[in-house]
Amino acid sequence: MKFHLSLIALISFALFSFTTISGPDDKAARILQSSQKKLENLNDFTAKFSLAISNPNTGDRAPLARQGSLKYAKGKYIILLKNQDIYCNKAAVWLYMKDMSDVEIMCYDPDESFNVESIFKIYEQSAKAQYRGTEVVGGKTCHKIYIAISDPNLDYNQATIWIDANS
Repeated sequence: MKFHLSLIALISFALFSFTTISGPDDKAARILQSSQKKLENLNDFTAKFSLAISNPNTGDRAPLARQGSLKYAKGKYIILLKNQDIYCNKAAVWLYMKDMSDVEIMCYDPDESFNVESIFKIYEQSAKAQYRGTEVVGGKTCHKIYIAISDPNLDYNQATIWIDANS
């Protein structure tokens, strides 16, 4: 069965100091676990997404914003961005940099390489989640969940995820 998700998983990564969240947030955990179960039951899906990356160490520069689309089927995926495409067939990953007309091909290692599944499991890695209410994104009411990650080996340590409240 094929599903089309209008995933409004707008992810805002912050590349600066860890922010502590006190105490467990049961509502955030329930929403994340429910979303994870729904995703695990999908064989394939397509999604549109936006992300914003910020680093306060670079001064007052505005966050780097990107929009793209994702097509996923049984561990294989295609991510299409304005200046970059990423293709993965579970054996290799092709990174196509459009502005340089350059393709980099790497062996795929699900433990070491970027993989789509890791995006949806980010909250499981030494993280604390906090429910921050609802917000309308792209015309849809979404749960807003802030995640603080305490893994010093990661390049990022905070994320805000918007999850469609209806799906």
